[in-house]
Amino acid sequence: MRLHPQDGAALRDLFAGDTAVKAIALDGWLALGAHVPPKEKRGLVLVDPPFEKTSEVEDIAAALAKALARWRGGVYAVWYPIKKPAMVERLKEALEAIAPDEIVFAEFRREPRGQEERFVGTGLAVINPPFVFAQEAETLFRLLAPVLERGSKATYSVKQCRPRPS
Repeated sequence: MRLHPQDGAALRDLFAGDTAVKAIALDGWLALGAHVPPKEKRGLVLVDPPFEKTSEVEDIAAALAKALARWRGGVYAVWYPIKKPAMVERLKEALEAIAPDEIVFAEFRREPRGQEERFVGTGLAVINPPFVFAQEAETLFRLLAPVLERGSKATYSVKQCRPRPS
């Protein structure tokens, strides 16, 4: 699901002929409720929000909480920029509060964070990750660090969390 018309068209073209993928130009938040759980009862929901609105973290948490209520066993991956430390912490706290069983936060920073808020890396939060996800992320980051780093300063972390008791 991609709301932007040109992005939706590019995805349709990219996956044309692939019967396992369907690209639809539609607001992902609306589509999430309509398309989970899938008929197969297994799959991955990738959330790539624009992080343009001040309510983005709350919107993500609310939408995923609804989706998890309908499809608890689904794998949900949320991409996020490492730019604003407070936003990243709010996102982690919000996702940990709704994660039913397990969540992994995999982060790659190509350079150290400076005083100014600027893009220095990226993260992926995975709710209900596949069994080997954390180990595979560590391996990939170790291989990517020398290629993507700026000035030998790349760092990465993979943190596996269990839900907090209520």
